[in-house]
Formats: sequence, structure tokens, C-alpha cells
Amino acid sequence: MFIIPYHAKMRLKKFGKFLVFLCLLLVVVGIFLFFWLERYIVYTREGLYFDFERPTTALSGQGQEITATENTDSVRIVYDDNGDDTNNTGLQPISGYYGDTEMIIHDLPGLRSQIEALPPGTSVMLDVKSIYGNFYYSTGLTDASTSSAVDIAAMDELISYMKKSGLYMIARVPAFCDPAYALAHQSAGLPLSSGALWMDENGCYWLDPSSATVLNYLSAIAGELSKLGFDEVVFSDFVIPDNDSIVYDTGSSSARDILGRSAENLVNAFMGQDLVISFSSDDPAFPIPSTTSRLFLTDTDAAGVESIAGQAVSLTDPAIQLVFVTESRDTRYDTYSTLRSFTLPES
Repeated sequence: MFIIPYHAKMRLKKFGKFLVFLCLLLVVVGIFLFFWLERYIVYTREGLYFDFERPTTALSGQGQEITATENTDSVRIVYDDNGDDTNNTGLQPISGYYGDTEMIIHDLPGLRSQIEALPPGTSVMLDVKSIYGNFYYSTGLTDASTSSAVDIAAMDELISYMKKSGLYMIARVPAFCDPAYALAHQSAGLPLSSGALWMDENGCYWLDPSSATVLNYLSAIAGELSKLGFDEVVFSDFVIPDNDSIVYDTGSSSARDILGRSAENLVNAFMGQDLVISFSSDDPAFPIPSTTSRLFLTDTDAAGVESIAGQAVSLTDPAIQLVFVTESRDTRYDTYSTLRSFTLPES
């Protein structure tokens, strides 16, 4: 009968303990890596991939995480019902066209044919998300949904084509009008005194501009769009609705102060990165927070262009930073950056 020597037994026993310890260590490391790598998974139509440049928040995208601003004054605020052309901003004037939600839904092939006829360098702005919170492209953001009214595959192909064609790509994104996100994060919505979410005439819930959760969500959208090839993201619906039913604590700040800080946080999240963060408003005096941002104005009268530009007091160079978005071909807009509507066929 073969007998294992005592010293050999002791060595085998130590080796067994070492193997058990090593296995436990590998299990612990494996669990850690699983949860650590999970933050970097991006889901697409084609499957999934790892993106190690995304931030350490639950949302995908690019940019610094935004933290809430401390509010030391608990005053209750009720909103009542009543190239060679570059300058020190680092921006260039833009001239081109825009495709809105109506065009994307009703005639995406026609919109693409007009875009394909444009020379490289032309600026093109596209709506990429509805006021109801649905995306017009294949988003990888957590819990985000795409619009059933849009051919998402065709939109993805159009965005890819634009990236390859040398166009200056601008994405327009509704900021605080987003019922889908408000329902999923009700503490980030604008409340009634009852605690329920306030709804506008379109059946949309609105988000709280002072919420860090909301700003991180918008930052994630902008980061994702940058990776898709967009050069500039314009946040529209960047307002607090003027309605006396909306009640929430904002300290001693005014609505203008809140919006200004929110805009500044979004711009700072992408400081030093190759993405322009801009804002759309109907107020020419909207507080643009940076010389590297633009103010997009819609529904303006060509006869009042110079007067409107004079009200844009936050802009260092209105000729470049002020963008008129219009259906008109009136040349009086051309003193400034201008985006004109693509045309839809007569119905």
C-alpha cells in the first residue's frame, strides 16, 4: 500500500488551501470586474460593445457629471401666469438648413435627397428627439425609447451619411419638455402643490432645470450625439413654463438665474471637448454662458433683425453667435448666422 509521507501531506494541504484562496480571490475579482465593466456597456441595434470613455454615471454619453447646487434658502417660488471668419469666440459663422420633426416623420427620403445635394461644410440642423421624450435615432441611453412615427434605421443611415459627407452637423434636442423622462424620474419633474406632475396643453410633463439628475441626462444625450458625429447640440425648450400652478422650492433664485446656471453647467460639462453646446430661445437676452456657445432664435421678423441683435447682450459676437432659424428667404437675416428650412413637396 502506497503511503504519502507526512511532509508531502502537509505540502499538499497547504497547496490545497492556496488553491481555495486563489479561487475565492478570482471569484471576488470577477464580481468586481462584472459590476465595473457594466457601466461601460453600450447597447445598439447591432448588439453591444464596451465604451471606456463614457462617464461613471448610469447614463451613457460623454462629459463631466453635474452635481446639484446647494440651496441654502428654502423660499418657495411660484411661477405666475403672467475658418477665416473665426474670431475670439472660437466659432465660425454658420449658414445652411434645418429639418424639423414634421419633415423627418412625413418625408425622410425627400429630406435626405436635399441633404445629399449640399456641398461639404454646409450646416445642417436636425431634430433628433420629440417633445414627448422619444428619440429619432438608435439611442443607447438607459430606458430611452425611440419614436414609432420615425423610420429609425433610415434616420441612422442619414446621420451616418452626414458624418461622412463633411457637413457641419447640428442636433436640436428638447431639453426640459420630456414626459417620458419625467414619468420615469418623477422627483425631477415640475410639480403641482398636490405633488403630481404639471402638464402643459400638449399633454407634456416638464423637467426641473435645477435638478442635477436632469442635467446629467441632457449631458448624456449630448455626449452620445457627439459620438455619432454631431458638431453642435442645441437645447430647445430651455425654459421654465410660466404657469401659476407650478410650485417647487428653488431658494431665492429667479427663473432666469436657474436657467443661466443650468446652461452654464451643461457648457462646462463639455469644456475642452470637440462639441459646441448651444441654446434655442425666443428671448434675445437669454443668458448665454460662454463665448463658445450660440443662441438660436426662431419665429423672428426680418424687419426687426438689428433690433433683436441689439438685445442679445450676453453675446460677444452676435454676427457669429446669433443664429436665426427661419422659413423665410429674406436676405436681411444674412448679416448673422442663418438656418433656413428645407422644403417639403406640396401635398
